[in-house]
Amino acid sequence: MELTKRFLFRGNASALSGLFYRPDTVIVDMPGASSLGVSGGRSQAQIPGRAFGDVIRFGSAMTFAEGLYDDEKQAKAVSDHKGLPEELNSTTNVAAEIRELAVGQKPLFRAKRIRGALVSKSPRGSGEPSIAPAKGSVIQGVDIGGFALDRDANFYVSSRTHNQVYFVKNGSVRLLAGVGGSSAGRAGTGDNGRQGNLYIAAPVTTVSAR
Repeated sequence: MELTKRFLFRGNASALSGLFYRPDTVIVDMPGASSLGVSGGRSQAQIPGRAFGDVIRFGSAMTFAEGLYDDEKQAKAVSDHKGLPEELNSTTNVAAEIRELAVGQKPLFRAKRIRGALVSKSPRGSGEPSIAPAKGSVIQGVDIGGFALDRDANFYVSSRTHNQVYFVKNGSVRLLAGVGGSSAGRAGTGDNGRQGNLYIAAPVTTVSAR
């Protein structure tokens, strides 16, 4: 049996996750997320609002992951052994969104809407996938302790593949792919062990790709 190359889809999205241990243990147990198998397809979830203890609550959330071949006609031909799988180009889209989020007590973090999205193109000549923020990423209505946070959601991206990541000062590696933040939710897409990160809001949502 002759082995041939084929693209393995990978796409995951989670709107919210986390653990709290003080003053009481609270596990953020979300009833939905999205994840693709290696054959691609579509996975999506609509999640009704709920509260986790008295430290975190949200109004609604959604996740989405989709992996498709760009040329349906060519994909049909390959399925009929009239082409090679490695000749197919593919696109993977992932997104995670959460609305009416509130975290903490004093101070209280609130956000009307946070959405992060990524799009990945299958590797071609470079052997690496291109991964970049997709349209629709947005941060709206954020305030901390009653003080509004004005945050620009027009993300700057200089690196779309692993080899475009550069070493910076102090001998550390910085992924030049967006603005800073910390994690509570994530969406990711890609393959081949390559990884980039886009942090879109502190302390709520992280979008990552690998």
